[in-house]
Amino acid sequence: MDLQELAGAISERFDFEDDLALEWAEIYLDQIENEDDRSIPRDEIDPNDAEFVLGCVGAAREATFVRPLDRVAEAAWGMARATQDLELARDGRDAAIRAAIGAGVPIKRIADAADMTRQSIYTIRDAGKR
Repeated sequence: MDLQELAGAISERFDFEDDLALEWAEIYLDQIENEDDRSIPRDEIDPNDAEFVLGCVGAAREATFVRPLDRVAEAAWGMARATQDLELARDGRDAAIRAAIGAGVPIKRIADAADMTRQSIYTIRDAGKR
């Protein structure tokens, strides 16, 4: 296996862009060479070295991606929670607007208090009639 084939295997297995796969192959081959104090010809990479590189890339990928994926999951959960909170707050606001209308408060004063347009107040009022 040569360097391009190893990079292709990394790209295929881990869904990396070709240039990134080539960079990671070089990094891990260099590390093997430094650790073992030997040279690995890039046009004839031993299958054991290639498998070791693939294993290292897989481990590094998992270690690298876990934290960002945790952040994505936390952000998605936060958005879901915020959406639920917003819906509850909107329902509470709409109920308060309808109660104010029912108590005879002028629409203009309700709109000012809610920082909304009168048309929005009418829309909320009419939605409550359905």
